[in-house]
Order: sequence, then C-alpha cells, then structure tokens
Amino acid sequence: MANLEAVFAEDMQCPVCLDILRPPVRLCQNGHATCDDCHNKIDRTWHTTRCPLCRGDFRPDPCPVKEQLYYSMKVSCKFDGCKVKGYGREVVRHERRCILREVRCSKCVWEGPHVWLPSHHFTNHVRMKK
Repeated sequence: MANLEAVFAEDMQCPVCLDILRPPVRLCQNGHATCDDCHNKIDRTWHTTRCPLCRGDFRPDPCPVKEQLYYSMKVSCKFDGCKVKGYGREVVRHERRCILREVRCSKCVWEGPHVWLPSHHFTNHVRMKK
C-alpha cells in the first residue's frame, strides 16, 4: 500500500508551479486543480481561464475538500527564506504577516520582501528629497 502522505502530496500538487495547492484551490470541470495564484497567472498571461491540462473551463467556486486537506497537512511558509512550518491553517495566518512576504512600494514600481520596505523607502524616497 502506498504511503498516505505520498498520495496526498501527489494529489495536492499544482500542475503549474509544482508546489502544494494553497487555498483557494480552483478546479476545472474535469477535476484538475490549480492554486489561486497560478489560476490568476494563467488568466493574466494567456488571457484564458481554461485548465492547462485539459483545456476545460474552471468552476467558479473554490474546492472546499482540497482546502480542508491543505489545512490538515504540515506545510512550510511559501515565502523564500522563511523557515516557518506548521499545519495549513496556522501557516496561512502566518503568511499574511510574514516579514518575507512580497509587497509593493506605494511610491514606485519596487517589489520585494516586506522586511526590506523601510530600507527601500529611506534609500529611494526619503534621501532623494534632500
């Protein structure tokens, strides 16, 4: 019998980014799933909301079964360099305030980790005014 974690890991892998499916999980009419970030990336890049595996239409509502599965699994924070691990629900809460989450500067086109925003702001917007 296959290892249950291995089965879950395969079933919970996004076919676009190859990472774990993170809520909200989007399903196509044929049951293929993508994470919401990839679903939005497909829409922006190829101007379509069709499944990259079968070209089927995506359902409008997220998949609660896969989301609950995610919440019950041990996962890592999605932001590069962050070492936080825990159950999905805890990690989702952490990611909302993770110091390594990606943010945009409101004064220019800079994007980067939240922890670097004060330095960026001082270097590029405060010192430049003097």
